[in-house]
This record gives sequence, structure tokens and C-alpha cells, in this order.
Amino acid sequence: MNNLVERLVRIVATDTSLGNRAQTSPHAVVVTNAEFPLVAEANLVHSIRLPDGYGLGELLDDVEPRLAAAGTPWRHFIEDPLSRPDDLGRRLGEAGFSARVRIAAACTGQPHGRTHPTVEIRGIAVKSAWTAFNDLRRTLQAAEGKSGEQLDQSAGFGRRRSLSSNVRYYLALLRFDPVGHVGLLAAGRTGMVVDVAVHPDRRGQGIGRAMLRAMAERSRQLGHDLTCALHDDSPEAARLAASAGFEPVTRFVSHLAGRPGTTDAPPPALPSLPPE
Repeated sequence: MNNLVERLVRIVATDTSLGNRAQTSPHAVVVTNAEFPLVAEANLVHSIRLPDGYGLGELLDDVEPRLAAAGTPWRHFIEDPLSRPDDLGRRLGEAGFSARVRIAAACTGQPHGRTHPTVEIRGIAVKSAWTAFNDLRRTLQAAEGKSGEQLDQSAGFGRRRSLSSNVRYYLALLRFDPVGHVGLLAAGRTGMVVDVAVHPDRRGQGIGRAMLRAMAERSRQLGHDLTCALHDDSPEAARLAASAGFEPVTRFVSHLAGRPGTTDAPPPALPSLPPE
């Protein structure tokens, strides 16, 4: 396993744990947050390293009570390139989990393609900007079908992460109107682009591409020698990433399964790039 992949595994594990309650079980990390139980990223299991002879059933028995106590109706396991055993994905599939692939990309190529000519990317530093961020996030989350308590919790998640971690958030502005948001997680010499979103009415105008490029440049200014991002395993997401200079390196797989009695649609497995 090369050093680049190992660094990507570490930064993704850091991203999924920040701002939440991470508990180390014997062979995995369980992330829960009783205050925000409906945010998919806040109730999951990652860094799964099962030794020889240790069954998946034993892991489930160990982590299930913690996930149940956090209030989530969904079980979310992340398989990374270092996960063990090698057939972890197959075992989870046999246990009723559905798989969603995410591609980890590093900014190693040359950016190309059109960006919006007048969009500005500004860091969020004052209360009024956070108000605009929360309003935009509520609009975006409502467009994805969230409502009620779930909408309230999802809308406030970015602010909470920024106050408890090394994530700095930025707004994309058109004539002072917020049309997108993005975060940059700093961990050592690695920067990770997170929480990229564009207003549905503004997609296809180069705003997502502009935010990715701005974060890559900001990451370099901070002294990072690696900038990365996660995106869906789709041609559209791959094209957007490549146009900002991000090239695929490895993949992560989110495995999702509901508890008995769960009727809700599965939540998003991991943050990804907008459809641009």
C-alpha cells in the first residue's frame, strides 16, 4: 500500500470523526453523536481491521448497541483500502448491506474547463455570513427531501463542525448572493475538500468547479502537499473533479443497512461533489 493511499485513508477517517463522538472498539472506530442522530455521517463505523478468525457477527454485536444508543435507524460501515478482511464487502453484502462506491481523488493534474466569470469564493468569518450559510444549506437540504427535525439538524451541521474541528467554510457568491458552499479540512500537511454544494438553480454554470479550484489553491497556500476530495463513482462527478485538477487514486465503499422496522430511504453515504 503506497503512502498516498495511506494518507487518503487517514484524512477520510479524520473527516468522518470530526465534531462527533468517536469511540474505539477493539477492531474499528464507532462514530456517534446523540445530539445529531439523523446526520448520516455522524453515526457510522470506519477503520475496520478484523484479525484472522474474527467474524463480522462479532463486530456487529460489539458496535450495534452504540449505534442504537445514538438514535440512528441506519447502520453505515465504511470500507477503505486498508480494511480487513479483504472480503469485508462481500460479508457485509451477505448481511444485507447495500454498497455505494466513492472515489478518492488527489489534486495532481492541471485544471481545465469553464468557471463562472463573476463568482467569488469568500471565507465565512462573521455572524451574518453564517446566517447566509445556514439559509443556503436549509434550501439545499430541503431540495434533497429533508424536512422537520432532520432539516434543522442537517442545516446546522456545518457550523458545528467548524467550531469543533479544523474545517474552514467558504461561500460562493454571485453579486453578494450565496449560491454554493464548500469546506476545507486541514490535517497536518493534507487538505481535504468537504461539503461541496451548489444551489439547484445555479448548477451547470461552473460554480462547483470554481469552488474546487479555489480550495486547491487555498490548500497550497496553507502549505499542504496533498489536497484531496471524495466524489461519486459516476462519469459526471469524475469529469467535474478532473476539470479542477483532481485525479482518482483509490476508492471507499459505504455499506448501508437499516435496522428492523426502518422504512425511511437510506441517507447519503458520504459527502460528495455536486452534479455541477
